[in-house]
Amino acid sequence: MNRPSLVRALSLSTLACKEAPKEAAPAPAPAPVLNPVEMAMPDAKGVEKVLTSTPQYVEAFAKAFPGEKEPVTFENAA
Repeated sequence: MNRPSLVRALSLSTLACKEAPKEAAPAPAPAPVLNPVEMAMPDAKGVEKVLTSTPQYVEAFAKAFPGEKEPVTFENAA
């Protein structure tokens, strides 16, 4: 068999794991949340209304975005 050993394989540049540039990772798309078939949300304000009606979400958003006056926003949820 003509296979490189595991030690040798780790040294090959073509197999080495390299960190991808940060700009290569796209931002998550909010489209599924606003898709009427998937989530039945009419718009971003509807999402915010549902989130603010649940005390656990309000508390979690306040912890996640401590410096914001209104932490529960569609942008913060997306």
